[in-house]
Amino acid sequence: MKCSISGSVIGYNPDKCGCCPGWLITNGDDTLKFLTVPDNELLWDLVNFYGYPIAIQFNYKDDNSSCADYYKTMTCVEFDLDLNCSKTGEIIDYNGTECMCCPGWIIKTGKDTIKVLNLPIKSQVRNIVETSGFPIPVKLDYENISGTCKDFYKKVTCIKINN
Repeated sequence: MKCSISGSVIGYNPDKCGCCPGWLITNGDDTLKFLTVPDNELLWDLVNFYGYPIAIQFNYKDDNSSCADYYKTMTCVEFDLDLNCSKTGEIIDYNGTECMCCPGWIIKTGKDTIKVLNLPIKSQVRNIVETSGFPIPVKLDYENISGTCKDFYKKVTCIKINN
């Protein structure tokens, strides 16, 4: 890891006043505020999928904007997710059909082909699709879901792009 400070993203303040909005990140007993992080879109994906807290490694420096008393500037971020996924697969497509149990990412794993509605790394996957297309090699784990679309979807519990 190139980032040296351990911490956790514990929330986001959405208030629209001068120096109010920003990510709240703990470092020991301190809580620091950052307007953005280097991979803001991925952080939103992770928070929307896993919730808070999100363990991270990061580096920062003092901010020199008009809100310097409130913000720090993050210079490095790495997400400390436990990614010991056991299956090898490929994301092979996305079904964008608009019906109740239709949309989702199509993933081939060995003899199985599964569909998942949400990915914790969807911004990374979309960027790869835009530049290189499908398939995208991944390591992953998944489980059955309950509810209306249980026969159509699985839930990803672990996923990382296999470079």
